[in-house]
Amino acid sequence: MDGTKRTVFWLGVTIAVAIAPFMGISGYTVQILTLAGIYATVALGLNLVLGNAGQISLGQAGFFGIGAYVTAQLIIKADLSFFLVLPLGGLLAGLVGMGLGYLALRFHGHYLAMVTLCFGLIMQIFFQQVPALTGGAAGITDIPGPQVFDLIVDNSPGTWLKTFHLAWFLFIAMAWLLSNLLSLQTGRALAALRDDPIAAQSSGLNVSKYKVQAFAISAVLAGLAGGVYSVHTHYIGPEIFGVGASLEFLIMVVVGGLGRPMGAVAGALLLAVAPEFMRAYEDYRLLFFSVVLMAVVVIAPEGLWGLITRIYSYVTRRGSEERGSPA
Repeated sequence: MDGTKRTVFWLGVTIAVAIAPFMGISGYTVQILTLAGIYATVALGLNLVLGNAGQISLGQAGFFGIGAYVTAQLIIKADLSFFLVLPLGGLLAGLVGMGLGYLALRFHGHYLAMVTLCFGLIMQIFFQQVPALTGGAAGITDIPGPQVFDLIVDNSPGTWLKTFHLAWFLFIAMAWLLSNLLSLQTGRALAALRDDPIAAQSSGLNVSKYKVQAFAISAVLAGLAGGVYSVHTHYIGPEIFGVGASLEFLIMVVVGGLGRPMGAVAGALLLAVAPEFMRAYEDYRLLFFSVVLMAVVVIAPEGLWGLITRIYSYVTRRGSEERGSPA
C-alpha cells in the first residue's frame, strides 16, 4: 500500500470511528465496542512482542493494570487532567516493561513464558496487597471521567465526545505509529529476530536491543489502554488484571492473526462480544475461548484477519476473471 492509499485508509477509519456512535447504535453496543477498542490496543502491543518479535509474554495484564491504577490515582488524589496523566501511566508501564525485557534476555521458550507469567502473578498480588496505592481488594471506585471544555466525556446519550472515541482513536494512533515503525529497519530486525534469532545475532543484529524495545513498546500500549479502561468503567480492582486476562489477550492475538495489526481488532471484537452471549456460563468463558483458539489454529492458522484477507483476495480475483472472460 503506497503512501496516498495509506493516508486515505487511516483517514477513512478515523472518520468511521468518529461518526459510528451516532449512527443509531444502541448505548449497550457502544459500551461493548468501547471495551473492544481498549482490548485491541492491548492486543496490538502484545502482537508486536509475539507476532513480530517472536517473544511470548503472559504478563500483559500487569502492564494494563499499571496504566489503569496510575491514571486513576493521579486523577483522584492529585486532581490532574486525564489527558495529562494518561501518558504518565503509559510511561511507567513502559519502564516496567523495559525492565522485564532486560530480564527476558536471559530466558527463551517456555522459560520466558514462565518468567512473564510470574510477573503477571506478582503484579496482581501487588495490586491486592498494597491498598495505600491500589485500594487493595476493594479496588478504586468512582473514578471521574475526563473533561473537555467542562463537558464530561462518557458514553451517555447526548455527549459529542465519548470514551468510545478515546478507545478507538488511541488504537488508530498506536496502529498508525506501529505500522510506520515496522516499515522501517525496526520491522525487518524484529522479523529476523522472530524467524531465526541465532542467524540474526550472527549477522550483527543487536538482538538484545530489539527484544527490550518490543517489550517496552508493548507495555506502553497496554498502560495507555489501562488508563482509558479506568475512566470508562469508573472502577478497577485486582481481579481485572489477573493471569486470566493475560491469557485472554494472548488468545486475542493468536485468534486475530499473529503479526497482523488489524488482527488485534478482529480478536478483540470476538472476545469482547462473545462473553455477552455467555453471561449464564461465565465459569466456562476461558474454556470457550480455548476451544475457539484451537478451532482457529486448525482451520485458519493465519488467524481471523488472515482468513478475511484470503477470502477477499479470492472473491476479487474471481470477479476479475469473470469480467475478463469472453461472453
